[in-house]
Amino acid sequence: MAKPNAIAVEFEGQRVTLPHYRLGHGSRRGLIVAGIHGREHTSIQVAYDLVAHLESAQLRGVIDIVPVANPLAYATETRESLEDGLNLGQALAALEPRSITEAIAVAMRGLVDGAEWVLDLHSAGEARYLPHVIFAREADADMAASMGLPFAILRRRTREGAREGTLSWAATQAGTRGLALELGGGIAVFSKDVARGLQTVLAFLVRQGFLEANDITTAPTESDCVYLDDVRVFVRAPGEGAFYPRTRLGAVLGQTQELGMWVALDTLQPSSVVAPCRGRLIYLRIRCRTPAGATLAMLLPERRET
Repeated sequence: MAKPNAIAVEFEGQRVTLPHYRLGHGSRRGLIVAGIHGREHTSIQVAYDLVAHLESAQLRGVIDIVPVANPLAYATETRESLEDGLNLGQALAALEPRSITEAIAVAMRGLVDGAEWVLDLHSAGEARYLPHVIFAREADADMAASMGLPFAILRRRTREGAREGTLSWAATQAGTRGLALELGGGIAVFSKDVARGLQTVLAFLVRQGFLEANDITTAPTESDCVYLDDVRVFVRAPGEGAFYPRTRLGAVLGQTQELGMWVALDTLQPSSVVAPCRGRLIYLRIRCRTPAGATLAMLLPERRET
């Protein structure tokens, strides 16, 4: 693999270097970013695999790839930068940096400017997500569906409740289109998720006219799997303990069907964790030891015909 360009970011004596691969030639340009959060290894591997796949391809334009957007969080395998406590995924509204993470955000905004589209690759931290697309505007629903993942969902706020500062938001502010892809496990990588993520992005590049490959295609997401409201149902840890899954990601579960076993830390007594509604399991925690209130599972409720 070719050596990346170095994007040097400095703030008040602190310095960090972002790996940046610029592939292809031409006036058109797209941007692919991973590693905004430091514990999302599937998306980071997909980004590096894209570099390896595309560096010898005949591209019709330029593809910028940043596999690790926040090396600070990557070094500590955390969602935030420990240096300033900021989440890069919510910091892109910064115009003048007040910390090292915001300085990284300003550098990322510079790459967003002039791009035709932006893909923000993520994976689920201490869990595994069923691969899907997150879009922030109803106008982007068709583009999200074209990715061909199991579902696509409109989310106007981040997990922490922010409306601004995401990479997709920055793309919109720059007058372009942006999507976030959730591509599987975070702290653990599953080869099936990596393969699907790579295929999904390559097929997107074909559809956008950046790559010629007749054998790379995806069928669009079915219309009833494109959600214009965030209807996810969360199952949270009742206290400190450990969670042991007893079902598979993607399964359709009935209400009160068992998701897994919970062992409370104070009593060491097991109990069942059950589905609060009928729906498809789209998120399952893979780190067993769990703090109180952490998300164990998410479901998409079954849609009822009207």
